[in-house]
Amino acid sequence: MKICNKCNSANNGFFNDKGFKDGLRSTCKVCDKVKNAKWRNANKEHHNEISKQWHKNNKELCVQRALKWNREHREERKFLTYQYKRRLRKATPKWVNKRELAEIYKNRPDGYHVDHIIPLSNENVCGLHVSWNLQYLPAVENCTKGNKV
Repeated sequence: MKICNKCNSANNGFFNDKGFKDGLRSTCKVCDKVKNAKWRNANKEHHNEISKQWHKNNKELCVQRALKWNREHREERKFLTYQYKRRLRKATPKWVNKRELAEIYKNRPDGYHVDHIIPLSNENVCGLHVSWNLQYLPAVENCTKGNKV
């Protein structure tokens, strides 16, 4: 039975690593995860750059994983969609011209998303779902933007 070098536990399991004689790392999964989380917090910008580069180089895999997750979590996906539509309804004033909004979505160029310049939900500011708060943004750029201003 293998024992972790850091916490002296044998119950947490070990990641595979061909660099060790027995094929397992010397620290348990829990200790490895704690160490990696500390590194990520200390090196956020570097970690973000590495992640962006990996996603850029592995687009197909990311799309497949997203589709698989959506298939396996249909109820959660429905709930998230419901929440988004509810946020849209709450952020749309009664006086807004809904035909104008529909035209913006209808005329969206291929490969672009309709993006809210000021996000509908942000910890500092919340925008409205009105025509002057919408813009066309390339899909990749919009997905990386998140709900940042």
